[in-house]
Amino acid sequence: LLAAAEVNPVQRKILERDGWNAALDGFAGLLLMLELVLAVASLAAFARRRWALAVVRAALLALGVVLLASAWPLFGVPGHLHAADTKHFDKAIRNELWLEGGWLWAIAVMLAAGAAVAVYRRACLAFYRREDVADEQPGDRLVRELRTGGREPVFRTSMYWAITVHVIVLFVFPIVMKGCVGAQAAYGLPQGSGTPVLETIAVKKKKPKKTKSFVFNMNSAIIYARPDIDDMKVMESVDEDTTNTYTANTSAIASGLGAGGKGKGGWPNGMADSRVRFIRLQYDGRAWDEGMGHGSDYNMLIKFKDLTGFKIAEDTEAKPVLALKKFPPGKAPPFVYMTGEGGISLGGDELRVLKWYLTEEAGMIFADNAGGDFANSLKALMRRVLPDVDWVEIANDDPIFLEPYSFPNGAPKLWAHSGGRALGLKVNGRWAVFFHQGELKDAWKDGHSGVNPGEAKQAYKLGVNVMYYAFTHYSAAHATN
Repeated sequence: LLAAAEVNPVQRKILERDGWNAALDGFAGLLLMLELVLAVASLAAFARRRWALAVVRAALLALGVVLLASAWPLFGVPGHLHAADTKHFDKAIRNELWLEGGWLWAIAVMLAAGAAVAVYRRACLAFYRREDVADEQPGDRLVRELRTGGREPVFRTSMYWAITVHVIVLFVFPIVMKGCVGAQAAYGLPQGSGTPVLETIAVKKKKPKKTKSFVFNMNSAIIYARPDIDDMKVMESVDEDTTNTYTANTSAIASGLGAGGKGKGGWPNGMADSRVRFIRLQYDGRAWDEGMGHGSDYNMLIKFKDLTGFKIAEDTEAKPVLALKKFPPGKAPPFVYMTGEGGISLGGDELRVLKWYLTEEAGMIFADNAGGDFANSLKALMRRVLPDVDWVEIANDDPIFLEPYSFPNGAPKLWAHSGGRALGLKVNGRWAVFFHQGELKDAWKDGHSGVNPGEAKQAYKLGVNVMYYAFTHYSAAHATN
């Protein structure tokens, strides 16, 4: 149970402190005893004797008791961890464990109930007694009631249909649809070659002024010389004197964006006539797709075309996590955009696909905080996907802030919902997750959500940088293929 919940050492200490570890150890011992009882009952079932039937019935009774008792740790541990450590074990993780564990528990209960009905039927009793049994047994009565509807067949039939439809619509259909993801069209990078420079930056380094110093005689009671007024202003001007001056030369446009030398632009292992696509990651959570499409992230795609000259898709897209595995080998999206306001819920298969995408496939998550609890939810999710990788602030001189546009002070803050600095997770020397904490998508929208045109332009340019970084590193990782 703890392995399935991916409990970290801190959370294990919480469980140990509150007595859950001892209780779980005791329950594990009970399960071992049940396994032994069921093994004996399985062997006894082959003996056509009355005592064998009694052993089988006793084993099924023990199984029923343990299954009912197992609901306590199955639902209690995730609930307790959420209550004790909400920041790192949010309700999305708790609900996911409840759902996945609840399904397995419900299936086990139904199988045990079916077996119990079978051993209490007339045919089973006659088999072990080796004689005909005339009396109707409890299992027979239950089956007859289910088949005929008892005294109120119309009501029973309606109730059965209502229960069946609700189970299918609320549980079966979503799970089946989540797993039914068809083959995806290849994501092709523009083919060609080019330089990674669109904007050059002239840097003028200023040398700090030498400040005058004063030596005071500590044995003197009077200071006869007053400091020069210039020295009083040293601290006021130190920032200005020691800060580098960056001047953008926007007329220095390269021949093309990409990798492989000067040319028309593109990547050597790209696809001819391909169009750049902007794909959002679809998940169960709040506001993952709010306000997206034309007038928002499609504006980013249009600006990418204006700044690079590459062809773009006719619209942006949304793909579920499992779809990432359905792209042709080496033709998955180099990045997927992820936003929202909290509550990121992914199942076990989705977590495995996401880990594969970020590590083996060399993809990138371009995360953008839309407010709410998104930052904590994203960090909790990544602790499950990349548990051995720590979040770090991305330095101002990182390549993602230098090519093709320069951001000497790092990412523009904009709304800074959870902090002013961009964060990242690095895998094999490249950023697997780029997290902007200030809601770039609002600056991309029509009207730019109140930010001035200069800030909106910076938001677009940062989007170009992240996309370029993802394209280049994805292309390099798959160059041998």
